[in-house]
Amino acid sequence: MLSLLLSFLSFSMIVDYVIHFKVSSQKANYERRVDVNLACFEPKDLDANEVVYMDDHTLTLNLTFTNVKAIQILQPVSANITLKNRCKFYKKNKLIAYVYPKKKDDYYDFFFIGLDPNERYSLICKFKLKGNISENALKPAIINNYDWREYLSVFFPLGKYKLTSKIKFELKNFFKVLPKDKICILYLIGYADSTPIVKPETLKKVKSNRELAYRRVKSVLNYLISNTNLDYKPLSDKELLKWIKKYEQKKKE
Repeated sequence: MLSLLLSFLSFSMIVDYVIHFKVSSQKANYERRVDVNLACFEPKDLDANEVVYMDDHTLTLNLTFTNVKAIQILQPVSANITLKNRCKFYKKNKLIAYVYPKKKDDYYDFFFIGLDPNERYSLICKFKLKGNISENALKPAIINNYDWREYLSVFFPLGKYKLTSKIKFELKNFFKVLPKDKICILYLIGYADSTPIVKPETLKKVKSNRELAYRRVKSVLNYLISNTNLDYKPLSDKELLKWIKKYEQKKKE
């Protein structure tokens, strides 16, 4: 991911965006496109039971949750708190996976997708402690529960990466349907087909199909930033958690 970003759009927030680009092995109009994907969620929109307890310089986290299709958990860590071994992930009472999370800033990042909302899942982790640390120091933050997705493909002429009026129209209409009171992640994937670029005027600007795919996805991203309510700025994990607390407080008011 390029960076963690914050934006306001129709009372929703885009907290992250990801761009990819690749060249297809086929020669086809369908492969000259950019895919635009939105995945949205509402923080802590799930049933969860959290148990944290300490014993002999070890802290154990037992997080049980249901009613969720995908979930992201940020677990605080520090120099005095380290993961002892791999975490265990259960479906009902059956162990289905050993999990070792990614390290992001001052957090371990757990991300699970493809979950059955009708099932009960549990994540159990043990942490090694140095010194006196309170149980609240390891209180996890549940920041994702995807419940809304939208998808759009826009198509480019052969060898071109600039947006046509049709593409601009489609992008504007796409963002009109963004749900309110959601947090969203934007995924952009740019494609080019395998047709050789032969026009001299094109070669001056684009030297390969891979660069063409990159320029296409960047054109879409730049247009969205310039022509919608997207107002990106860097956001750290800590800032994101602070925002989520404010978001939850506003929902209660």
